[in-house]
Amino acid sequence: MNPALKRRLCLGAFWTAVAVFLWIRLGESLVGATVFGAYDMLDLYAPWNSMPTAGDEYLNNIYVTDLIDSSIPAIAEIQTGLDAGEIPQWSNMVAGGQPLLSGPNLGLAAPGRWAWLVLPITVAPAWAKLFEIAFGMAFAFLFFRRLKLSVFAACVGAFIVPMTGFTIAWTGWAQSSVAIIIPMLFWAVERYMAERRWRDIVPVALAVGLLMLGGFPAVAGHTLYVCGIYAIVRVIGTRTQAGWRPPLTDLVRLAIGVVLGVALSAIQLLPFVELTLRGGDLSYRDGMSQSSDTIVSWFTMVLPRSFSDHEAAFQDYASYVGAIALLLAALGLAAALRRRIPRGISALFLGVIGFAVLLTVGQGTWIDIVQKLPVFGGNPPGRFRAQLAIPFGAFAAMGIDWLRNDPGESDWAKPDRLKPGFSRSTLAIASGASLFLAFPMAYVHVNRYAADLRTVWYIDDLRWAYCGLLAALVLICCALLVRHLRTIAVVLLGVGVVVQALAPTAFFWPIADRNEVYPDSEALDYLSRVVGHNQAGTAGLAARPNVATVYGVRLANGHSFATPAWKEVLTASDPTAYINGGTYSFLSPALTPLIDNPGLDRLGVTHIIASSAEDTLGAFGFPNAMVGDRDEGEIPVRTPSPHTLQAEISAKDLVGVGTYVNSDGMFSASATVTNSEGEVLAHNTISRASTSGTVPLDIPLLLNRTVENSEILTVEVTLTATAPGTTVMLDTDNASPRRLWGIRRNNSFYPVYVGENAVVYERANALDRFRFASDYDVISDASDRVAAVAQSPVDANSVILSEHPKQTPATKSTGSVNVEVDTGDLLSFSVTSSGGGWLVVEQSVLGRFSATVDGNEAELIEADHAGGAVFVPAGTHKVVLFYDLPSERIGAYVTVSAAIALLILWFLPVVLSRRRSRRISGDAPTSSADNAADIPRPEGTDLHASATARSASSNAKYR
Repeated sequence: MNPALKRRLCLGAFWTAVAVFLWIRLGESLVGATVFGAYDMLDLYAPWNSMPTAGDEYLNNIYVTDLIDSSIPAIAEIQTGLDAGEIPQWSNMVAGGQPLLSGPNLGLAAPGRWAWLVLPITVAPAWAKLFEIAFGMAFAFLFFRRLKLSVFAACVGAFIVPMTGFTIAWTGWAQSSVAIIIPMLFWAVERYMAERRWRDIVPVALAVGLLMLGGFPAVAGHTLYVCGIYAIVRVIGTRTQAGWRPPLTDLVRLAIGVVLGVALSAIQLLPFVELTLRGGDLSYRDGMSQSSDTIVSWFTMVLPRSFSDHEAAFQDYASYVGAIALLLAALGLAAALRRRIPRGISALFLGVIGFAVLLTVGQGTWIDIVQKLPVFGGNPPGRFRAQLAIPFGAFAAMGIDWLRNDPGESDWAKPDRLKPGFSRSTLAIASGASLFLAFPMAYVHVNRYAADLRTVWYIDDLRWAYCGLLAALVLICCALLVRHLRTIAVVLLGVGVVVQALAPTAFFWPIADRNEVYPDSEALDYLSRVVGHNQAGTAGLAARPNVATVYGVRLANGHSFATPAWKEVLTASDPTAYINGGTYSFLSPALTPLIDNPGLDRLGVTHIIASSAEDTLGAFGFPNAMVGDRDEGEIPVRTPSPHTLQAEISAKDLVGVGTYVNSDGMFSASATVTNSEGEVLAHNTISRASTSGTVPLDIPLLLNRTVENSEILTVEVTLTATAPGTTVMLDTDNASPRRLWGIRRNNSFYPVYVGENAVVYERANALDRFRFASDYDVISDASDRVAAVAQSPVDANSVILSEHPKQTPATKSTGSVNVEVDTGDLLSFSVTSSGGGWLVVEQSVLGRFSATVDGNEAELIEADHAGGAVFVPAGTHKVVLFYDLPSERIGAYVTVSAAIALLILWFLPVVLSRRRSRRISGDAPTSSADNAADIPRPEGTDLHASATARSASSNAKYR
């Protein structure tokens, strides 16, 4: 067969396998038939667990809820702003505020994630992932070709790069998008080493800029460390002249490229440093660098779904490479020993792999030193696994060329006893590698390591890994015996790498139905209407913060980098708010601490949404109780059936009923209230999981019309098993007979909506988020000020300040605030007052916003510790607060300057070269000798020799 045709067929077979793989994993989501995301996980929480879309069995990675309750709601807000013709820089929808396009947190400048800015959230995730894979594969391919690997080998290695554990597991997060930029930086450095011109630092700068804009500093920092060492190795390894000036020149140029890349990202990087690194509370990360994995975490290289670390995100645990890819990498190690690529590069790649293993599982002084380095400190060691993609991709690609017996541009170096191609050496290496890769299975069975074993996936992982490994060994044996099978064997091994990637992606790449993407919710729509310009809070995991913001509900808590001041007030108001630490906050599901709560009152938290059936915090199987007074004494009940109770109770302030239940599985409890004429006045059904024995269960109710307090109503409670094999029954307390009780309204904290397995409470004492205040208290000590905000009695006309104000308010003046604009970037008010006072804004505005009164600059001061205030004179005035971050303005200038510098570096040499060429051609006289130069000459002539000499001289500096 024609060699060129054979190469095309090999490449065609491989890329066909890649295309089929991508269609299986992304195809339906690309065309909008399904959605690439874990939206069906909303079924676990109220109000979505009551909807027809609920009931799916979710077997994928549970940690992807970070995407649906944090990243995507923020992106949805950006899309809404862009559709309105705005550039949303800041959001005021969660925990006092968070950056949108003003910072790199969402990584929307990273490759692939651009799709989120132009496509609906139903199709954007799939296209973003496809672009991300294409970007990573393209630059990995270019890098491997720069290392003189063959086209087919570079293709296989390029596929492995975006299909390693870190990139697969962090799909959807900025982490994955940043990791996919790593090949571009390696390619850019290697490209510079080949060309060594000033303009060749431009790709380096672009790659660094993308890394910085990607939104995940840990991966970016690790990459700069590794690529910096790679650059040093390459400069030293390619030095052909004595003296250190030329190598130092190269390193300085590359360093300038890095600096320009950082400068290019300054428009988002400087705000990120100011708001998150300096202005955010990152104390929860203090001990992260001290965490360590067990050796079991590395078993995920071949068994990607079988193990999990219950103390950290499973993403940080993922090390997948694939059994066949690892076998090829073992052969690539033999190729490295025989210098398929420069030994310095091979040694560095081996060092990166070894360092990653030691960093994650090792202990000792040197590990402690490393973990104190910039970037390594404050980040889980497992995140260094992002650096494994290029080394394993390179070794696997060399393994392909080893099987093809392709030494590249020079012959194989010694030792000669390692024979490339389908040889006995190859079979021995493959057999040894297979035995080594069987170690995870042996370890599990010998040590019975059940604590970290996901038995649901283990058997399936074994089939995918070891059946593929066995098939690879069989292929190598057959090709060793039958020469004509060797090309087919190489192609099938490449295809096997693709096929094995189906296993980890099935676990980490969830698919949902279109109707599960933030489905319509009556409860959240109602909450959005009644909250308005104020704020709500989520009790427990109800409404899964920040998902409520998609429905237009502003939250005082949520999943974001809140300012330390906001976090301090929220924690002082509810100590359980940040019980999980980090960036995630919810209010107490017990609800009682939220009733008379001055801190929440001051923050403008007017409503709370809670689950009707969520368990008490830390007590599985014990439902939370409703807020309200319970009827005392026994209420006579009737039992028309074993699962039904009936009783007559008073209508006075009735907001719910309760009884004792016992269930070992999923069940629903419904309550219906009727009057003496049989008219249904209230009905509600809640569903929940099993109980811990016999427990009290409250069912919220709201009467649909006003009735006399003295009226007697009939209540009927019915239990129904909703899961096969479930036993559910109405039961008794230890000492009390079977009974039912009414729940009476608490006038400070009462339900205003029930349904969809949720209940919305109104907090009657809460202040407005924007209000006028003419009285004030000054508390200079921060701790005392926080305590006062959270605990002191609330006065709507008073504000707590941190220092004495410059202006003096009118005594007992009153005012009203009319909200004209309330967006993340702009707040506009019309304030009318009888005397001077402050417009109080309960939002994180200090250091982020500037203020004007009637167009004149006004001072923005701290108010109630977490908010801000602007002094407004008597009369009617227009007050505007607008997002105005000084570091963003500085960053914009730096970014534009860096962009201009890069354009000059890229185009100026071309312009000067063309001008020089025109000048030379215009000055040169026409002669017979010049005409003779156009006459073809054999390579041995003096003309060709002199041209060759000039070329060699110009390139003699480095080769």
